[in-house]
Amino acid sequence: MARPSSDTVAARPHGWARGSNTVDLALVAKGTTGGDRAFHNTGGLFILVGDGKSPHPINKGFLETDDDVPVGKAIHVTIDYRFVENPAYNRECGTASILAARLHAQF
Repeated sequence: MARPSSDTVAARPHGWARGSNTVDLALVAKGTTGGDRAFHNTGGLFILVGDGKSPHPINKGFLETDDDVPVGKAIHVTIDYRFVENPAYNRECGTASILAARLHAQF
């Protein structure tokens, strides 16, 4: 996929009671090239876009935010939310909301 554009901000909010948290916010927009669309419409499959032809190709974008919370010296828990507009570069797919949790332990 070509034509990516993104902005990311990471902050440690000192005014919160949990000042050791890290909060991230990312905004990403991606589009396809004419060659990508031609390949896909002739039956070619992308790694993450495998539903055949794309009758209404459009840019996709997402907004992601997460909160990284240290639980101890070597353990972090991260809660992540992502809102995706036009998944699979196809406006017929609608939108998607994704919620995730990660556990990172370092020894």
